Amino acid sequence: MPNYANAGNSFLGSTAFVNPFAPDVAPDIIGKAAFDPGWGHYEVFGIARFFNDNTFGCVESPVTTVGPPAQTEGLCSATTALTLVPGQQSQRTKSGDGIGGSVQLPFTKYVDVVASTLYGSGIGRYGSSLLPDVVVAPDGSLSPIKALHALGGVVVHPWAGLDIYSYAGIEKEQPDYWSIVSTGSIKGLTGFGVPTAINTGCNITTAASFTGGTSNCAAINKSVTEVTVGFWQDFYKGNFGRVAGGFQWAYIGRQSFPGVGVPAGTVGSPGGAASVSTSDNVFMTTLRWYPF
Repeated sequence: MPNYANAGNSFLGSTAFVNPFAPDVAPDIIGKAAFDPGWGHYEVFGIARFFNDNTFGCVESPVTTVGPPAQTEGLCSATTALTLVPGQQSQRTKSGDGIGGSVQLPFTKYVDVVASTLYGSGIGRYGSSLLPDVVVAPDGSLSPIKALHALGGVVVHPWAGLDIYSYAGIEKEQPDYWSIVSTGSIKGLTGFGVPTAINTGCNITTAASFTGGTSNCAAINKSVTEVTVGFWQDFYKGNFGRVAGGFQWAYIGRQSFPGVGVPAGTVGSPGGAASVSTSDNVFMTTLRWYPF
């Protein structure tokens, strides 16, 4: 089986730790075409990504289970891993890709409508929520996660110097997991968004909430949504530059994949498989002077 926890050297960090990494085989490739036919602005774009990992193989150690004979349950021998011959490795590159588009439509001189979307595999970190790009597959390779990003908004200009805007968006990923098979039977699930994730500790404050210990709250992110409203106003524009200010309110929501043992007070029935969700309100103000 693969042992994908081998660490590289520490040139990317301090000498106090080492960083697991594999060099990129190619940079992300992005292409975009823009159109201005006379009314509105239109764009189509695509992205190609390359996820590379380098793993050493190791021999599974027998683990005694209930009843004979002893079975191998996917554990690697530490001794074997340390004595691997250099070169006994497997380098795999998996590709990710995405396609999307955007529009900006001036319905009147007072109202603009904007929208954009991006769909593909391995594009999570191209969204503002920085959702995962890939998950480690059972064979040690990287499996790109399918995702969707969508945004829509309206900008109103009631008079010169004032912009009032409202946007709504979502970033959402699909589950990507596998069954663990040992001696002919399914032992469990592994991967991203597994429905067997333990969520019994979600929405419960324990000592682990402060120490970073086991909290029994996997709550694997499925989607992040946001609605925001704000304005930007010019207060002064003249020989001494420009003074502008604004205010913005945002409502941010997060929802997890369904898990096991959701406590009372969350979405779904207690003790059943359901999603864990949370939200937050953010208020921001700004005042800026542009002297030039």
